[in-house]
Amino acid sequence: MSGRRWAAIAVTIALAMTGCGGGNGGNSGGSDERLGPDPPLRTDAIPEPGPRTPSVEKAVGTGLGADITGVGAMHGRGGTGAGQVVGVIDSGAARADRDPAAPFVAWNADLAGRFASMEGMGRCATSDARRTCQGGFITSFDGDAVTGGWGGFHDGRDDGHGTNVNGIVAALKNGVGMHGVAYDARIASYSTTPSVEPPWGTGGREPHEWSPLFDFEVARGFDRMRTDNVFVVNLSWERTGPWSAQYADQLEPVIGRIFTRSESMAAFRRYSAAGGVAVWATGNDGAENPVIEAILPFYYEGLEHGWLAVTAVAPNGILANYANACGIAGDWCLAAPGSVITTDAGGGYAVNSGTSFATPYVAAGLAALKSLFPSKSYQELRARILTTAKSSGIYGRRDLYGHGLLDLDAASRPIGGTRLALGSSDSGPMMSTAGTSVSLPQGAIDRYLAGNSLLVFDGFQSAPFEVGWEAFASVRRPYLSMDDLALAPEDRGRSRPVHGAALAFRHGVDVVKELAEAGGAALTTRRYRMSEGAVGVALGFAGDASAWRLSAAAGGADADSPGIGISGWNPEAVLSASFVPGSGDDAFGASFASGFARPMGWSGSGALALDGDAVEFAWRRTVASGETFRVDFTSRLTHLTAQGGPLLRFDDALLTSVGLGGSFNPTRDFTLAAEFGLERPASRVAGRLRAAGSVDENGRIAFRDVEIDGGDLLSADRAGLRIVHRTGPTSSVGLGVVAVRDGFGRTEVLSGVKARLGF
Repeated sequence: MSGRRWAAIAVTIALAMTGCGGGNGGNSGGSDERLGPDPPLRTDAIPEPGPRTPSVEKAVGTGLGADITGVGAMHGRGGTGAGQVVGVIDSGAARADRDPAAPFVAWNADLAGRFASMEGMGRCATSDARRTCQGGFITSFDGDAVTGGWGGFHDGRDDGHGTNVNGIVAALKNGVGMHGVAYDARIASYSTTPSVEPPWGTGGREPHEWSPLFDFEVARGFDRMRTDNVFVVNLSWERTGPWSAQYADQLEPVIGRIFTRSESMAAFRRYSAAGGVAVWATGNDGAENPVIEAILPFYYEGLEHGWLAVTAVAPNGILANYANACGIAGDWCLAAPGSVITTDAGGGYAVNSGTSFATPYVAAGLAALKSLFPSKSYQELRARILTTAKSSGIYGRRDLYGHGLLDLDAASRPIGGTRLALGSSDSGPMMSTAGTSVSLPQGAIDRYLAGNSLLVFDGFQSAPFEVGWEAFASVRRPYLSMDDLALAPEDRGRSRPVHGAALAFRHGVDVVKELAEAGGAALTTRRYRMSEGAVGVALGFAGDASAWRLSAAAGGADADSPGIGISGWNPEAVLSASFVPGSGDDAFGASFASGFARPMGWSGSGALALDGDAVEFAWRRTVASGETFRVDFTSRLTHLTAQGGPLLRFDDALLTSVGLGGSFNPTRDFTLAAEFGLERPASRVAGRLRAAGSVDENGRIAFRDVEIDGGDLLSADRAGLRIVHRTGPTSSVGLGVVAVRDGFGRTEVLSGVKARLGF
């Protein structure tokens, strides 16, 4: 057989839209990955038309086996195609009335109202030198006669090919039969030649698909999609045949003749340059390569970013025996289910097989993803489904499956981690969500975070995902520990130290507390807890008229330490000074604490980190004392400066706190003590949690604020009672109970017994 004769055979196809159409026929491709004929189709999976009962509806493709593409997961995340239009250039749509002027009413109820537009071959709006219009229909084109009365709106094929495809794209989710991959989308239907003998003659010259009229109509369909902003179009047909590496040299002149100077190729380029994605079937010849339309980027630069080729897998997930493999189109090809339940032209449902029906699975999947990620272009979403396709195991064979099996579950999930937007655009600065968390009282989570959401953006394309704020929050650990019971013996005495100087060194989590209790003038600083590695020093001097004390501690905050109110903020460093007048009944102090791990009661990290510095003034007075009892009153004024990140801000806070403590010592070895304290902000403290709330199709981000009342976080009440008995110089036993109440009304109570034995 000569090369010239083979070239003619290789590319001559009988009719447009028949090469990729339904049926299980086709030749085996000879690959050991390919099985024999597909398993018998389950005709019992097709519900009979009749009363609508919600229990019988199936997602397209799932009635014949498992949901291998994750379409249900995508629907659950909101990827349903809402607001999108999918172009379908096919045999049209079945209509209740074939009058072109009739309303867009489909025979099949699942397609009623699904059409954004309907146009067809033979339609035109104006006249020019190349075509003549009569009553809105083409009547001549370069000598090819066209019957003026055929509008092409209805499904012109006997097998209802266009109706089958339309159902896979956007059949309604209405509780009966099946629903489409993008069931909330609409369809822009553009019908090409029907499979019956066309109403024009070929004049013995060539098949009509190769005629200038057909080429012009295809170009016109693409241009109409582009001007109507329909940027994904399904093409389950071909006018050529499978590409062959063996006869590539002979095929190239034919490809050049059909496409290089054709109007359709120019329209393909315009559509791709405008951002459109053309989704082509690979064909049903059981060949090693797709039909030539699907491999055009192999020959023409500038098409690939707007091109997809789709092959078909059988219900068992293996490349169907009829399907042309991805072959040389592997870089822009993937697989999808080819055996599906879908709508038919008679108003019911059918099970069909073919790459024709895998292709709309992908085109509609892009529209469904577009509704989920409106800021992403269709060409970006094309890259997304290629990147996320299942490519492990058998799907790793690029020659058969291209990028792999369509995985709409993976495509609708974040890729490459998630980030928080810091700027006004999804192309602007971002901050990783890794390590971002906050530990808060349950009341704060319920009041401010629960029910509020934000957008995070993935690391692959800055695709937006809505998550709840509570996903970053955990309930903080209890406020109280055994240290709050203070069950160690206490030495009674007034604030005044003995004459002379005193020097003390301490270390550990209680370094601040232990420095305050060391010999010399009593410090008025709070009992902050620090890290295990903290160290500190105190220096005191006492004379006849007064006593002074300085203390410094540093070593890191302990964010996990319990505590409520200011004492639970846990600083990295504390500098304190105290002054006691000669009478010893009063003590005055000032302190500076920095690097709080939990200012405002907010313990955050990453984008939700918050730290702060505080300056505090304190006054303590002994209001009553005697041989066996003592009562002290303490008042504090604290100014807190909180430093948050770009997403978190709190106003400076001024807090007041008062405390009353008393002890009764009937003997030197027995102590009964009680304490009460209140902390409140002196004025309203506003906080704001700021994050992306929405993103438009241009990537512009609108931020949504969560307003926080810092007064809730800063308010605390405390009460405690303890009994301590010294049983020896180094032995004691204590019993205590302490209760705290936060600003959200949560009360926590702790009681315990502590014994210390010495030998």
